[in-house]
Amino acid sequence: MNQKMKVLNIKYFLLQVLFWGAAVVSYAYMTQILEHKGYTEVEIGILYAAKMLTGVVFQMWIGAFADKHVYTFPLKNVVAILSVISAALMTGLFVLGHNFVLMLLIFIGFGIAFITISPLIDSMALLYIKHGQNVNFAKGRAGGSISWAFLCVFAGMYCDRFGLESFPVFGIVLTVVMALFAMSMDWDAISKKEELKAVESNVKSKEKKPHSVGYLFKHCPVFVMFLIGSAVMFMGYDFGNVFLIDIFTNLGGNNTHFGIAQFVLAISEVPSAFIVIKAKKKISMEKIMVICAISMTFKNLIPTYTGHIWVVILAQAFEMLGFGLFYAGGIYLVDELIPEEDIIKATTLISVATVGFGEGIASLFCGMIHNRLGLYGLMKVGTATNAVAILIMIIMCYMKGNDFYDRKQRCRV
Repeated sequence: MNQKMKVLNIKYFLLQVLFWGAAVVSYAYMTQILEHKGYTEVEIGILYAAKMLTGVVFQMWIGAFADKHVYTFPLKNVVAILSVISAALMTGLFVLGHNFVLMLLIFIGFGIAFITISPLIDSMALLYIKHGQNVNFAKGRAGGSISWAFLCVFAGMYCDRFGLESFPVFGIVLTVVMALFAMSMDWDAISKKEELKAVESNVKSKEKKPHSVGYLFKHCPVFVMFLIGSAVMFMGYDFGNVFLIDIFTNLGGNNTHFGIAQFVLAISEVPSAFIVIKAKKKISMEKIMVICAISMTFKNLIPTYTGHIWVVILAQAFEMLGFGLFYAGGIYLVDELIPEEDIIKATTLISVATVGFGEGIASLFCGMIHNRLGLYGLMKVGTATNAVAILIMIIMCYMKGNDFYDRKQRCRV
């Protein structure tokens, strides 16, 4: 690997590190921040839902825009702009107290900007690879997990010692640095000239244009079933995760225990990308998604029925065969099923289905379920939802074996 490629890989690695570091504020500790500001369970659920469901619309629009203008408006610029907007929103989160209407606007902004960054960074790796640049997505994604792991532990200790008021400042700093790193990424290889050369030498056909979402839904039935199963799996995850901090406080724990749990969760994800690389020649990505759904069911089931803090913490290790496999395997599933001219759109659709519809719908109802059934009633609902996801993923595997579905054709028709 030459020096230029090493620098590109380091920058991509750090881009993943910075995003998942900022996500510690936006995702991991957001419930605590809002509870500290005086928001109720129902208000928190509505705020989360607004963020996720807004992301549904804008992720699809921004993903389609990025596919269409990939050679005229670099994807790295889109990531940089969204990072700057996210920094402004983190600032609003920091200064605002209990004002539901203004906070709702901030969360809608998070749905437009911050949520959209993750699939775009993942798509960036695929774009580099498609243009002959040996960017190591697995190491980058592992770096993101490591970043989340250590910063969650730091955040737990920081919040217990200094309070939650100043914690959003870390998100502001990380998103600003992320914007600078995105702008510094080398984009020379991804140019119209290089694309035309690749078409002439490898494809020998006219330039391929991106397809519509409707086209993908019509011609990729397995991918559609994957999106449905993923949405349900993330719904179950959200039911069990939004108020996970309350599980710890009910058992006598605090933010430090929560941070350790997030460390176990994230560190467990690190080997997952490498497991997928080793396993993908021996087992289909569809079967790996079944394993993900089973693991996420146990991740909810154990905290629901145990009364020990450290058992709850250790249960987070199911993330290795859960979302750890999902995030890495989902990228390879896109590469297998989707035409290369639609990879940004397809990667975005995964985020739309999971973080958008799945977590959005769950967030909308989790506060209400919490009020009606209690904390552990909510956890049971999450476990049952994950069990439904297992069935959907099994159906997806069955579709793969049916005569009406040509594995060799996939969706490239």
